[in-house]
Amino acid sequence: MPETGNSEQSAKARELFERGRKAAETNNFDDAINLYVEGLRFAPDAVQEGHIKLRGLALLRETKGGQRPSQAEVDAHLRGETALERMLGAEYLLAKDPSHLPYGEAILEAAVAGGYKKTAKWIADLVFLANNNAKKPSLQIYLLLKDSYAAIGRSDRAFSACKCAVRLKPEDKELADELKRLSEQFRCH
Repeated sequence: MPETGNSEQSAKARELFERGRKAAETNNFDDAINLYVEGLRFAPDAVQEGHIKLRGLALLRETKGGQRPSQAEVDAHLRGETALERMLGAEYLLAKDPSHLPYGEAILEAAVAGGYKKTAKWIADLVFLANNNAKKPSLQIYLLLKDSYAAIGRSDRAFSACKCAVRLKPEDKELADELKRLSEQFRCH
């Protein structure tokens, strides 16, 4: 279990993840999503036990015809005063609509802002893969990834994201300079 501050929080997160797993086994995906998200409130960096399991059940829910979030759900979950609230709200929405990349971006931004480095790396890798596989990759997403990876100390991946951005905009001198800087930083580590 990831570092959560105390064993009581870890135990509560494990209990909620287990209840979420059981709900998913009975195809009660919406309850399962809520339980996983609530568990992540107690263990926000629980990548294996929380985020990855939730992602798996979200994809299963989608294949079984699960509905996307309503506009009211989107409005309610995209708000949040803290980085944790924003991260969990976006994660709830991504679980209900697993192919909607902007929800992944919102999770990434909130995870970086909240200092949830394991979660930020996990979702950044997922967003990176999705952007790489897109018919028309987004420069803005590569720039977000570059900055996010740099913020969590992953200069190797920041370099990779920047390299992809340069491929999309080779005439951008500032971006080329950033790639050079990241290349030097990457080699030093």
